[in-house]
Amino acid sequence: MKPIASTKRRWLTLLILTVAWAQVIWGCLVLRSSLEGRGYMVYWGLCVALTLAAGILAILEFCVSLRTWWREREQCRCRHNQWLR
Repeated sequence: MKPIASTKRRWLTLLILTVAWAQVIWGCLVLRSSLEGRGYMVYWGLCVALTLAAGILAILEFCVSLRTWWREREQCRCRHNQWLR
């Protein structure tokens, strides 16, 4: 059985958030003394970019879920109206 696109999006979002979280932990606890200058900016810039990407994917998933909910609601209304006739 092939995975649904939204399942893939959710796993990708989880993966990106996990990597960003690990980056924050490593940056604050382990790499604090070794991150200086340009490396500091690149490291934290990448962390921010990953977090923003996860946020964008979450918003996309919300929009897709909302559209699916609307479509299913309309289908139920049509079936209900047909049943009443």
